[in-house]
Amino acid sequence: MRRNYKRVISLILGIIILTTFIGCYNYKDINKVVFVTTCFFDNEDGDVAIYLDCVKPFRDANDSSDKGKRILYKGKSKTILEGIRDINLASSYKINFTQCKAYIFSENAAKSGLEKYLDLLRRDQELLVKPYLFVYFGDVKKLFETANENEEYLGIFLNDLAIKVKENPKVISTNINDFFTERSSGRTNTVISALEIVNNSEDNKLSLSGGAILNNDILVERLTEKQTLAYSFLNDNVDNGVLEVSNPQDPKTYITLEINNSKTETKIKYDGDRIKLYKYITINCSIAEVQDRFIINDTSLKKLEETEKKDISQYISSTFDFFRKKEVDIFEAGRYFNMYYPKESIEGSIIGKTDLILTVDVNIEGSSEMRDSY
Repeated sequence: MRRNYKRVISLILGIIILTTFIGCYNYKDINKVVFVTTCFFDNEDGDVAIYLDCVKPFRDANDSSDKGKRILYKGKSKTILEGIRDINLASSYKINFTQCKAYIFSENAAKSGLEKYLDLLRRDQELLVKPYLFVYFGDVKKLFETANENEEYLGIFLNDLAIKVKENPKVISTNINDFFTERSSGRTNTVISALEIVNNSEDNKLSLSGGAILNNDILVERLTEKQTLAYSFLNDNVDNGVLEVSNPQDPKTYITLEINNSKTETKIKYDGDRIKLYKYITINCSIAEVQDRFIINDTSLKKLEETEKKDISQYISSTFDFFRKKEVDIFEAGRYFNMYYPKESIEGSIIGKTDLILTVDVNIEGSSEMRDSY
């Protein structure tokens, strides 16, 4: 009796284990699905235009290799969901969003406001929060033509590119989760990646270039690479990168400095009239490249530090003044003011009444392998 009881238990456990391993029957199921790698959103006469850059995988039971075909779908409707359903009606394959790597908004869509695009991205469980977010500046048709010529799958390329340059202070890498986190924290100004096509002597290439500033989800300004570097320094977002400084021993040439680490401390004071935003920036770097002759000693390093300190202070101050005049607070002056002076209230723009008091300290070490350059 006990032996029969054990057999029944073993049989039940075996059935349970077998049912957990049920999957696709050879490759029939996956051959009926297309996977979205990129969602591109545009505004066409007030309607939502959605482009889905997809890969159609194909597996053959007689062939161990993976095969794929790039497919581009377009839908246009009043809402994103309705546009996706229209695409589904025109596709013989099931569209799957679980492999989407990038959400791209056209400049036109960003200027009209992202609010009508964002709810579905946050609500639908198949639309993940890991994809990176971009504003594309340029012609939509040219984007997909360039992607087709240079990168087989646009979303995978942009995901790899955003990860690779994530610690570059001259560009912005923001995924949709970071974006929603900033919005939920009460920030009205957010900065996301700017994407454009760069022309060179050989062909066109997609490139991340600076950042796009959104105020209440509406595109208001664009950051150049140099402005992005200033923005990164002021917001303590610089861990590494490179700086170029003119060679004090040969002003026609340049020296490249590699940033080892950087730290920005912030204080704020309010005198009842103006707000003083104090930024103390400390940059430790080393000499990475010298174009021409440079003899390293205490005097020359000191001169190089002073030159770089002056350059950094100038472009950070000019960037701050540029956006202060436009009353675009991407430097969190309002947040710091409310944190330090919660009982005070100011009419009008806080950033417009803020003065930047900047202190920059640059420490340069010579190369560990080679010191003087001849």
